[in-house]
Order: sequence, then C-alpha cells, then structure tokens
Amino acid sequence: MLSVSKMQKDVGGKRKLEQISAYITPELKTKLEQWAEDEARSLSSLVVYLLQKAVKEKDKQQSDHTT
Repeated sequence: MLSVSKMQKDVGGKRKLEQISAYITPELKTKLEQWAEDEARSLSSLVVYLLQKAVKEKDKQQSDHTT
C-alpha cells in the first residue's frame, strides 16, 4: 500500500519534497536496510534512488515504443 501525504518539506531551501509511505514485508525492509548500509546511504536515500531509476527506465521504454 502506498500513500502520498499532502505535506511538503522544504529541504535546505532547495526544493519541496512530497512525503509517501509504503507497507513492505519485514524481509524486504531488512534487505533494503543492508543495501543502504553497504552503500553508506540512508534507507530513504536508497529508496528515492531506486524509484528514480525505475521511473527513468519506464520513461525510456515508453519513448522506445513511440519511436
């Protein structure tokens, strides 16, 4: 389950960020936490990175289908 909060954060005066929450299994959380630790990232930073990467790939696939 994924929800988007109406609250936005101004991070260091740079940009506004939306807050979301997701329900994941404890096993997935453990694996993500280990991955984040391995890369010296916060769990939040890793999840944002993975979501951005997935969206870029989806956009690329869609543009490949339209050309």
